[in-house]
Amino acid sequence: MIRDHALQVVVCAGGLGTRIAGWARYIPKEFYPVGGRPAIVHLLEEITQAGPADIVIVCHPYYQAFTQWASTALSQPGHDRYTRAAQLSPPSPATAQPAAFITQRGPYADLTSVLNGADHLAAPGDLYVAFADNLYPGDNPLTALRAAPPGQPAVLARAYHGAPRVWWRLDSPQMLWSGWPLSSTVPPPGGTTV
Repeated sequence: MIRDHALQVVVCAGGLGTRIAGWARYIPKEFYPVGGRPAIVHLLEEITQAGPADIVIVCHPYYQAFTQWASTALSQPGHDRYTRAAQLSPPSPATAQPAAFITQRGPYADLTSVLNGADHLAAPGDLYVAFADNLYPGDNPLTALRAAPPGQPAVLARAYHGAPRVWWRLDSPQMLWSGWPLSSTVPPPGGTTV
């Protein structure tokens, strides 16, 4: 069932990028260029393609000054200001949906980011979680998840060997979609593979 209300999306971006600390201390890894643009822009475009959304990006406190700039740069007024300053003609269309940046509170963990984002959104309904440093070209996973039955937990994952995505339902053996035989997948702890 496709929902007709805005998606509520928490983007987890609370890490410090310690494995890539040589450059991550200067710029969050989510803003590293991929295909000539910051990775986060690709994710925001993917969210926009899935429909209207309320988006909150949860970041590490270390990057607070950077995210203040980014919230302006990614906004429509920031886009318009850059277009005028760069004297682009005709003005290029905005590429990202507005998003709120919040600072992660509590111990670093993906779950902390999700809970902080859910508290910020504070609205009933389904909550979608995206990880800003995981980009997968191809089908839009949020569109696929949005088609899942309402109120049912669902996780969309992709194997590292490049196989198609598989949905894991944590509460039911009901199959939603699978791109390869179920026998070749491994369910998450406490879940079933579908």
